[in-house]
Amino acid sequence: MNMENTPLTHEESLSIIQRMISEAQGAVAKDSFDFILWGWALVAASIIHYILLVANTSIPPPSAYLLLGVCGIYAWLHHRNENKQERVKTHIDTILIYIWSAFGFALFIAMFFAGVAQVSPIPIILLIAGQATFISGGVLKFRPLVVGGVVLGFFGAIAWFLPEQWQVVMQAGAYLAGYLLPGYILIRKGKTADVQPA
Repeated sequence: MNMENTPLTHEESLSIIQRMISEAQGAVAKDSFDFILWGWALVAASIIHYILLVANTSIPPPSAYLLLGVCGIYAWLHHRNENKQERVKTHIDTILIYIWSAFGFALFIAMFFAGVAQVSPIPIILLIAGQATFISGGVLKFRPLVVGGVVLGFFGAIAWFLPEQWQVVMQAGAYLAGYLLPGYILIRKGKTADVQPA
């Protein structure tokens, strides 16, 4: 039997794309866990870093970021348990995985070369975090993430011109606006999947 594919109309194509975006938005809303976990972890680490800097203790200020290792283990365990009830991945899920994998690679490179050059990695980390957040918001058509990405990038650009202790303050504010606020909005919006388009 000869099966012939019927081409989709423009309206049908748009409907399929919108449905995929809605499904991904609903899934990300459930996983707003990541934005909230990393948002709080980065804000807390920034505050500890600042206190260690101004208190001039013998404890190295960057040791504040050991907290992120603990959060990373917790996030891994959380997602491993979630994967036992794995849902079907959409193309948008795959795009987001590539975006954040690229961010992780760029983060590692930035931190390595900042260490070699003995400079603060905060401005470049904020810039690449802003880029990943901005693109994710665009893919999901979720305006708070787009705005959050802009805020992260803007704070990163300003941080280039500030001393380290003020870079740390900028970092805390950037993650508060770029991760935490969108994360909590995702929780609220995810209940109805009524996500505001960009």
